[in-house]
Amino acid sequence: MINLEKINTGSDLYTWSEKLWLDSFPEIERRDTALQRLNTDTCPIFNYNVAISENRPVGLFTYWDFEKFIYCEHFATDKSLRGKGYGSEILKKVISKTCKPLVLEVEYPENETSRRRIEFYKRAGLRVWETQKYVQPPYRKGGESLPLLLMATDGLEESSDFPKVMSVIHSNVYGVDM
Repeated sequence: MINLEKINTGSDLYTWSEKLWLDSFPEIERRDTALQRLNTDTCPIFNYNVAISENRPVGLFTYWDFEKFIYCEHFATDKSLRGKGYGSEILKKVISKTCKPLVLEVEYPENETSRRRIEFYKRAGLRVWETQKYVQPPYRKGGESLPLLLMATDGLEESSDFPKVMSVIHSNVYGVDM
């Protein structure tokens, strides 16, 4: 059974989870480490969670708790444990724990890894929002933006909710006003 434990940088698990975060996401897909730590310790709508199974850490799930939805910013399982069902369990736990729709960003299905990732999220009940153009703003000054797709669970509709969802994510997560 998976449990999600919200932690801060003072937790014994933080060093382990930060290494997983750094190893799992290239620089273009994550903010500066100091700012990540600041958000973890001081931002009330940012949730930094370690997934625990049988008293050991197996994954990381960070999300922003907005008024109408939660936005998963980073989700990773320990490389040595991938393919063992932990990711599915973590996602099910998050979806069952919240009464809000879940939104996340994914890469376009241009290679086998990105196609498999999208299928994984579809099996968990998320739908790809394909008709609207979405770009992840740069995480840092002088950084690159990244064309991505949004996926969401039930409770949000691409045609009507996309502009607001994008605006909330861009302003709160990336500091870009729309």
